[in-house]
Amino acid sequence: MLRRTVGIGLDTALIGLVAVVVLTAAVGPVAALSGRTPLVIGGGSMAPAIPKGAIVLVGPPVQGSIQPGDVVTFRTPGGILVTHRVVRVVARDDGLWYETRGDSNPSPDPALWPSTAVVGPVVLSVPGLGFTSWLFHRPEGWVNVAVIAAWLLLARRMVRGPEPYLARLSARPDHHRSAQVQPDAASAAPGAPG
Repeated sequence: MLRRTVGIGLDTALIGLVAVVVLTAAVGPVAALSGRTPLVIGGGSMAPAIPKGAIVLVGPPVQGSIQPGDVVTFRTPGGILVTHRVVRVVARDDGLWYETRGDSNPSPDPALWPSTAVVGPVVLSVPGLGFTSWLFHRPEGWVNVAVIAAWLLLARRMVRGPEPYLARLSARPDHHRSAQVQPDAASAAPGAPG
């Protein structure tokens, strides 16, 4: 019974690993097809709503649609992407400007952001997936995943034991003994047309 339980646990871990790899690999293409941009959250200023290591999908900005309470990603003058919640929209002569704040920050950001700095609103957040995305964009990350998969497969084989493999071997017909060459009648008779 313990062997079966451990085997199920190892199978589940292996399936989970495959699911994470497939989901992580699919985020970029799916986001691109839908016109959204996947980004990895590198800080904790939006926790707990969007924790560090989450992947967010940022939609294209729609002028005038961003309201207080929306979470947006904007680009600072230094080119850094920041994802914060809009707390106030300010209409100026030169367009809309946004006051933002990270959910876990005690006060709003020190500057207002022009609508031209907005990359777009966050439409989806997947906690933890950013860590795997970061891992898979590094050569050693793929090596780590391959090693984990190999260990899971090896552990699963050890838990199952040799019985299933031996049972499959004993069920196979022995091809070496039964595959004797039998001459056909036409080639056995000397002088027979061939």
